[in-house]
Amino acid sequence: NILDGRIDTADVDYVPLEEYERIRNRCNPEKGDILISCSGTIGRIAVLPSGMECVLVRSVALAKLNEDVVDSLYIHYWLRSEVAQKAIANSVNQGAQPNLFLNKIERLVCAVPHISEQRAIAAALSDIDDLLASLDALITKKREIKQVAMQQLLTGKRRLPIFDISPAYKQTEVGLIPEDWDSILIGASIDLLTGHPFPSSGYSKSGIRLLRGSNVKRGITDWSSEATQYWPSVTSDILRYVLNNGDIVIAMDGS
Repeated sequence: NILDGRIDTADVDYVPLEEYERIRNRCNPEKGDILISCSGTIGRIAVLPSGMECVLVRSVALAKLNEDVVDSLYIHYWLRSEVAQKAIANSVNQGAQPNLFLNKIERLVCAVPHISEQRAIAAALSDIDDLLASLDALITKKREIKQVAMQQLLTGKRRLPIFDISPAYKQTEVGLIPEDWDSILIGASIDLLTGHPFPSSGYSKSGIRLLRGSNVKRGITDWSSEATQYWPSVTSDILRYVLNNGDIVIAMDGS
């Protein structure tokens, strides 16, 4: 439920009231407390908002701050920073299930100005977050509009003005389409090729980028450092797998 800078309550579990009260006697999350994911996906940070009553499972660390010395929102932003995330990654206990323990969190070192400057920095970054959230909402709305337009345009239910010449429709394997459209078998119009089984033992730190299922998002290709692996060079046995501009890629497993 802890995402980058926010809490997602779309999917939560519940405990009986008596268990809830017993847990809160030991660990009572309150407004302004910092939550840190410390098992599984480690190092995600969020601040508990007002009005959210909850108790924590063991995969979450709770940080209560001395607000005479540090501002919780400032510390939250610092914990999300690149330098803090690297320090957190270096503190992880690498077992079968990676864990970040409380004693490791306690030893993290943070640069802090006077409390008034901390609050000013936190407020400035919060304003930027609010702006990004409003832009995300606008982008989401535009994407929804695009989805509707795609559905209408790609089925012929809506025609672009210069092509709006055939009001009649015909029934095909893909449903009703305009009479001047055709339906074709995809395999007759493309060359289809599955990827080469590159063994992970052969990955390198640089060279030719490997396009894997984890790089393929909805409509975009993710070449971030976390998602990208490399192969030393293109050899004759993998030459046919080199992608060209305009090729379509489809994730085949995982997502």
